[in-house]
Amino acid sequence: MHRVQLFEFLDQSWLPGRLRAAATRYLTAAHATTPFPAFWAAILARVLEQCRVDRIVDLGSGNGRPSVSLKKSGS
Repeated sequence: MHRVQLFEFLDQSWLPGRLRAAATRYLTAAHATTPFPAFWAAILARVLEQCRVDRIVDLGSGNGRPSVSLKKSGS
C-alpha cells in the first residue's frame, strides 16, 4: 500500500493563532450539530463487539472532543 504523508494546516506554526482558534471552534460546532457522532458510535460499537474488545486507544485526535462525544453517543 502506498502511503502519502500529508499535514494539517492547523498544526503549522506559521498559521495565525486566531485562524487556528476559529477553525477549531468551527469544527467543534459542526461536529456537535450533525448526526455524525451517533453514526460513528454505532459503527464503532459494532466493530468493538465483533472484535470482542472494550476499549479504544485514541491517538492523534487533537483536542479529543470528538472522542468524548462518540463515547457519549455510544453509551
